[in-house]
Amino acid sequence: MLDAAREARSALREEAWPICDNRHMTATPLSDLAVHSCVLLTTFRRNGEGVSTPVWVAPDGERLLITTDPGSGKAKRLRHTGRVQLVACSASGAVREGALPVTAVAAVHDDEETLAVLDKALLSKYGLQYRLIRAGKKLRRRAAASVAVVVTAA
Repeated sequence: MLDAAREARSALREEAWPICDNRHMTATPLSDLAVHSCVLLTTFRRNGEGVSTPVWVAPDGERLLITTDPGSGKAKRLRHTGRVQLVACSASGAVREGALPVTAVAAVHDDEETLAVLDKALLSKYGLQYRLIRAGKKLRRRAAASVAVVVTAA
């Protein structure tokens, strides 16, 4: 009975955190990260000190897309250096056992085309969870206050 309950919870968890369909990406370290629901993004201060933040990530061809507030620390740090490091993690930022970090390059984009692609990719991967977050931003009148972080191979 207890095993059946665990299996049911596991199935629900998989539905809530779907594994993304990355058939359109070739096998690369970035595409390997795209299947995880959360990734620890490390950006770097001017003095070289890393600052890590767990983020949602969605695939778009050979690149990964991340959303953030334009005034966030990661957006500010990326404006002066595009070097980033990514590693699979839990929603709380705990690095997954055996996960290997990937060094990449990231840039902040705020053009309508990239934001539309980002919205579609996140909606496709995270579904209802993303819809709820997006609705919350609209209620707080912050729907336009997002930028895309575009991550490409180093």
